[in-house]
Amino acid sequence: MDNHSFNEIFNFYLSKFENTAVSETKTFNAMPYNQLVLAFRSMLDRKILRSYCENRLKQMRDRIKAIALAKDVVIPAASIIETLSGTGSKHTVSVKDFPFPYSHEAPFPLLKTGLSAEVDKSFDTVFSEASAFLS
Repeated sequence: MDNHSFNEIFNFYLSKFENTAVSETKTFNAMPYNQLVLAFRSMLDRKILRSYCENRLKQMRDRIKAIALAKDVVIPAASIIETLSGTGSKHTVSVKDFPFPYSHEAPFPLLKTGLSAEVDKSFDTVFSEASAFLS
């Protein structure tokens, strides 16, 4: 995604999304839409809604587990760690660095022969960790 596209999407979610999505009467998982939008927006613009975001993350700390990829440039591991560091949980973020080329868009790429066992093992590691957390 180029800078112009990123800025357009970011600006939409910071300004127009709220006006489009907020409705006092609709609910999503028993959370009023205005609270859902506020929670979403607080993750995008932490300068303005930092305390709201941090308080919500602290409240949900036992329900949050992030698995970050060391070479992810779309959602960098350092940003995930920074965002979740104030939750008070020591087990919130796990950073993985696979022994093969990967990206945010293709964390488990279909590769030429020779590396498929490593890709399968990495996939199993991530989803075993996720399922253990969810069980």
